[in-house]
Amino acid sequence: MVVAIGLARMEKFEAPEVIDRKARVLAELIRKSKHLVVFTGASISTSAGIPDFRDPEGIWTLVAHGQQATKKLVDNLQAIPTKTHMALVELQGRGILKGLISQNCDGLHRRIGIRADMISELHANTNIGYCNQCYKEFLRAGFYAVAPDNRPLHDHRTGRKYPICITQSLHDTIIHFSEDKADLCLVLGSSLIVTPANELLQLVGERAAAHRKDRGKQHVTTNLVICNLQDTDLDHLCLVPNHRIFAKADDLMQRVIHHLQLPIPEFRAVPVAISASEVLSLSLEFMGNYGEPICELQHTVRASNLPSCAAAKQPRVVTRTAYQLIYDPCNGKWTVELHTSSQ
Repeated sequence: MVVAIGLARMEKFEAPEVIDRKARVLAELIRKSKHLVVFTGASISTSAGIPDFRDPEGIWTLVAHGQQATKKLVDNLQAIPTKTHMALVELQGRGILKGLISQNCDGLHRRIGIRADMISELHANTNIGYCNQCYKEFLRAGFYAVAPDNRPLHDHRTGRKYPICITQSLHDTIIHFSEDKADLCLVLGSSLIVTPANELLQLVGERAAAHRKDRGKQHVTTNLVICNLQDTDLDHLCLVPNHRIFAKADDLMQRVIHHLQLPIPEFRAVPVAISASEVLSLSLEFMGNYGEPICELQHTVRASNLPSCAAAKQPRVVTRTAYQLIYDPCNGKWTVELHTSSQ
């Protein structure tokens, strides 16, 4: 085991063969589990270039010592989800993952397709705003849905409006500073320092310890597995040494998915397919400097431009449509000009 010493708790790196052995054990636990719950911390996103908080170069660690970050950081909106993120969405798609509890607010879990009913985002999501009247959520994949820094701490209005409840401000979901069913709880990349989040894992670990005491080692029905480079205060609740793994989440999860004989999907944008004539009503919201109103646009998708079985062997004519949107701040109105071309 290699130990790295920094300003925070020491980081420990187990040898690859040790990680692989423990990954086999974890894969077998996952196969046998009926209710897998995963708990993720900030460290699962560090390989995407997003900083965490309490490792030797974490945000809070450096702030506590009056230092600044030296690593080049990636904006949340530009970050590419990691192998761990994609492994979790694969487990969700297979019906293996039953719940995800996340301390991450970077929005990567939702961006890759983790369902809203599957995840509990304890610290909310910087890409989600909600209407305070109807509570409808808006996942803003292209920009932050966070209140400006000049607003008071408890004022969560983002400055944008919901186009249906037009008078209602969108609020961010940021929190400023099904565990009862889990038979296997896997912690990935969390120091488990923050309360009350760590109490969820403590309940699972204590239940596992009680099962072992009452039923014996061979009849334990609940397990807590922790993967983190630093020691945590809940390590003692991992029943056997193989359940405590000192590794990066990506290194572990790639091995686990391999031993489960599953693929790790690649992250890619999902195209939208339209199979018939449709009129799309678009409400375009802009974040300019003139308080632009929403621009309402209707786009007609014509069936003649779509391929048919009879014309499958014929060269396809693709019609490209471009809209030029011009805003006049003097009268507060949009002008829409349509341009089409065929290829």
